[in-house]
Amino acid sequence: MSGPGVEFLLANVLQGVADLSGVDGAALRLLDDTDRLRMIGATDEDGWVLERAGCSALSVPLVEGREVIGELTLYTHERHEWSRSEVEKGARLGELVVVALEAMAGGRTESSASGQVR
Repeated sequence: MSGPGVEFLLANVLQGVADLSGVDGAALRLLDDTDRLRMIGATDEDGWVLERAGCSALSVPLVEGREVIGELTLYTHERHEWSRSEVEKGARLGELVVVALEAMAGGRTESSASGQVR
């Protein structure tokens, strides 16, 4: 699963997640064949550099069946203490992202060593 159409759809999904969460951005990383997390997409350049000083991030695992396949990270540009309801919302949005990935992949959301979902 790759190409401009998929990238556009993924960008829209991540922007929707960020908008629904009321955060500055969202990023998606999936496990590759060597179990390393690879960046798949982000709403902006800050998603690619989450180590930014003063940034607060909430990462939730993406689970397909019983297997962790990656993580969804929500972030703010300012320091922020995540409430229980925000963590729960992040987890629910993570579940929706898995459903979207499954739909885009036409089934299982395995990632390759290049970080591309297939």
